[in-house]
Amino acid sequence: MAEQPMVPVVAAPEHPRVLAPANSVRIDAAAPENCEWRQLPDKPQHRPILVCVQMDGAWIRVRPFQGFDTTTVAKAKAGDPAAMNALGRFHMYGPSSERDLDKALDLFRKAAALGDRGAMASLGDVYFEGRGVKADFSESLRWYRKAAGLGDPAALDAVAGAYLNGRGVAKDQVEGLRLLRQAADAGSGSAASSLSLAYYRGWWGLPIDPVQGLHWLKYASEHGCAVCMAVLSGLYATGDQVPQDKAESLRWLRASARAGYWESILKIEARGEEVEDP
Repeated sequence: MAEQPMVPVVAAPEHPRVLAPANSVRIDAAAPENCEWRQLPDKPQHRPILVCVQMDGAWIRVRPFQGFDTTTVAKAKAGDPAAMNALGRFHMYGPSSERDLDKALDLFRKAAALGDRGAMASLGDVYFEGRGVKADFSESLRWYRKAAGLGDPAALDAVAGAYLNGRGVAKDQVEGLRLLRQAADAGSGSAASSLSLAYYRGWWGLPIDPVQGLHWLKYASEHGCAVCMAVLSGLYATGDQVPQDKAESLRWLRASARAGYWESILKIEARGEEVEDP
């Protein structure tokens, strides 16, 4: 049996059926001189990019950063806790030229003190990852529990991961699965994706059950898991587990691209299709 995975905190886990190879995206320095660069639609989920697609792969060129949303900055300065968390995440995870871990931590702590569950979850991420602080799974779990107690599905997903993997708490897969289902029912696409993988691969004591795996894959796709949308697109393209349906495959591929999944964006470009549905 494969090593039991850790439930990710932010991103949904990579699904075994993702079709596109990770090395299909290349830095623009390697692009041939005859590349005809095409601009992709600007989306809030990813920075604006130009893309050049060739038969054997694709090259991406990121446009220079233009600055964070000024409205959010103004709200953060005025003490809006949700805006403070958003600005903090920008300084924590944004472009390297804009990263300021001390500023991010200060914003998270101030917003959390004002009761913002998103900021509490962000502090959970910080202590889990050890960004600007020493990694501390117990402290991470404390903040995730605070956010989960206020109804944050992503934080509940992270608490489930702590129990499933014994991070900051004694390992308890029964409790972890209970919390994972609770997080999925609350709308966490990441938790649903983890359940899908668990049923496909037989993780955490669950039986291998492709029917349940497909059920949770669809649910995760409907709740924002961009990778899951791409996987579902692949299933409809091949007719694996579902009736073959090229139109439905393209619909989910477009949805995945709109959600910011690079492989889907590049596949859409390679086909000469539009990201938006007609």
